[in-house]
Amino acid sequence: MDNLALELIDQIIDQMDPHARKALSLVSHVFVAPVQRRIFKLLKLSDKNGVANLKHLSLILSNNPGLGGFVRTLFIGVKLEDPETYVALIRVLRLVNAVNRVTISGHWYWPHWPRDLQQALITTITLPSLRYIALRGVGVPAAFIRYAVASYTEVALQASYIDSNRKIKLPAGGRGQFLESLALHYALDNSPNFHTLMLSDEVAASLARLRRLEIISSQEGPLNPFKEIISKYSDSLQHVTIASNPLGFALPRLSHLHSLTMLTRLYEASREPTALIPAAPILRFISSLPSCTPALQLLTLKFDVIRDDRWLGIWNEGGADTTVDEALLQLSDLRKVHFDLWFFRRFGNDCVSDMREKLPRASQAGVLSFSRRPISWEYDGAFR
Repeated sequence: MDNLALELIDQIIDQMDPHARKALSLVSHVFVAPVQRRIFKLLKLSDKNGVANLKHLSLILSNNPGLGGFVRTLFIGVKLEDPETYVALIRVLRLVNAVNRVTISGHWYWPHWPRDLQQALITTITLPSLRYIALRGVGVPAAFIRYAVASYTEVALQASYIDSNRKIKLPAGGRGQFLESLALHYALDNSPNFHTLMLSDEVAASLARLRRLEIISSQEGPLNPFKEIISKYSDSLQHVTIASNPLGFALPRLSHLHSLTMLTRLYEASREPTALIPAAPILRFISSLPSCTPALQLLTLKFDVIRDDRWLGIWNEGGADTTVDEALLQLSDLRKVHFDLWFFRRFGNDCVSDMREKLPRASQAGVLSFSRRPISWEYDGAFR
């Protein structure tokens, strides 16, 4: 065992499930460190684990300080509301010092947290090893958001009612890092100050080289306000994902955009699936792409919870199939158009061949592809 090459040991361990890895670590000391690296690579601290497990984990890391150095991805989702949780979490954070990715999720009660906990969180999000951070929840301090977009290559933000007034000591200007990938998930009605912050000059300076943008709306209605964000950073964007219910705006001109993913649904959330959202905005959106995204190479369209007959009916609105077919062919760099269709299970007729007939030129060019997925429950008048 002692003579096995480290590369061979790593390959052996990578092929094993977690339970087998733990057993392997008992066979020889040679396997202990490689197994520990994999066991502690991802650390999830959530309420499902309970305070007792968090305290137990803090003791394990305290007694084996080297284990904390193996953690690369850290998820913090515990309710920070009682002293026992504070103490255990502080111990864990102090021993996890080489993290690459951090997610902090929940209600932020920053003014009510003890200073030691505040400092432990600040130390965590300013670790030199950190490359990605996700901040989620209610009351996220604006200071954390400003620091994040100026310090990491990837940031995900899901915030409502951010705390704009809280004074927190963080390095001014962050690390001076240009953000490359940004994911935004919020309802504008609940986060007007967050929306304003994302359009501010201070944030814009860090997003001057933004290449990838994902926007998910958790509210109904058109997304015109989000068009402001896309327009603000249009010069550098190469990959955009937008999820909305329904699509409600045209894209600004994105000259360098290579891939576009759109997610929407074709029914009213509070009604049965036969109550379709009008298809016109979707069709107009696709038809506008040649003028908005002239360099587009990959288009992915995901439609949620639909029926075969209703889906096909969309393309019969005033010659819509011809308009869309022509628009797709005008995109000279287009390599693939993928339709990801989610259906109710009882509506299982295959519509792929019909779709190819309605988009003959795009089909002949070989750019169309499809995936169909059944919804895991039957519709009976209420979503289960």
